[in-house]
Amino acid sequence: YGVEVIAAESSDVAIQMMIFNSRVPNLILSDYRLVGETGLECVEKMRSEFNEDIPAIIITGDTAPEELHLLKDAGMTVLYKPVSPDVLLATIVQNIS
Repeated sequence: YGVEVIAAESSDVAIQMMIFNSRVPNLILSDYRLVGETGLECVEKMRSEFNEDIPAIIITGDTAPEELHLLKDAGMTVLYKPVSPDVLLATIVQNIS
């Protein structure tokens, strides 16, 4: 689909990879439950590092209203597991257009 994916195990690793390649991500796609941080924390850290409001999609199985409210308040699109490839692709296109 013409996208370049950079996979990383944490926001710190993602940031270092982006800096090394002199890039700023066009979109952040993250699970909500990560080791050592949440997807929300990951996105906020990357947005802060690059000083940009980078579009973000969070994929989650959580349905707790307070968690979802935090994500939407932060301007993130939320998708619920399981996510079909067609829905994921359409959501990516919506967020980078």
